[in-house]
Amino acid sequence: MTDSHPHVPTLARQLADIAHWVEEKARDLPPMFRPAASETELAEAERQLGLPLPPMLRALYAIADGQTEGAATLLDAFAWMPLSEVVERAAFLNEFFPDGINEEDPDHEPMQVDPGIRATWWWPQWLPIMANGGGDYLCVDLDPAPGGQPDQVLAYFHDETYRNLVAPGIEVLIESVATGLANGTFDLMDGMLCEA
Repeated sequence: MTDSHPHVPTLARQLADIAHWVEEKARDLPPMFRPAASETELAEAERQLGLPLPPMLRALYAIADGQTEGAATLLDAFAWMPLSEVVERAAFLNEFFPDGINEEDPDHEPMQVDPGIRATWWWPQWLPIMANGGGDYLCVDLDPAPGGQPDQVLAYFHDETYRNLVAPGIEVLIESVATGLANGTFDLMDGMLCEA
């Protein structure tokens, strides 16, 4: 059962804290998060993706199905996508970059990656979960390079040759935003939650 995951109560509380903080700060913005994804929606997403969602990510979507359109972005310019968009973007990226190769620019500069991240343009086991609307994504890494951590979060930039580690896990990313808002190191600026 998704709700038996030990991090669920903490994740739910942190998302509620983030939503409450934004509501107090910017009452004109839509609510931060969408209602929870149902078990049927989770199973259908896994079927379409052709892989099981990691337990932590599954637990997160069982709390909220991404962000409401027009809400403050969750981290810098990146908004957390609903499951349906995750499926759509993953299919697009996997089709557009077969075998992880950028066929439109095969002679691009060598990839620069943080330790534990595959030195490739794209990887089918990178699951895009947050988007900035400009073709860039934060991805859960289901198949890290040696030294990496399963389910680490990395940044994919559509026109850059670097891939950097954002967080060791999605729960750490959520915690960093919630903690940052609570202690004043994060703030809402231009519709984005980011470091103050």
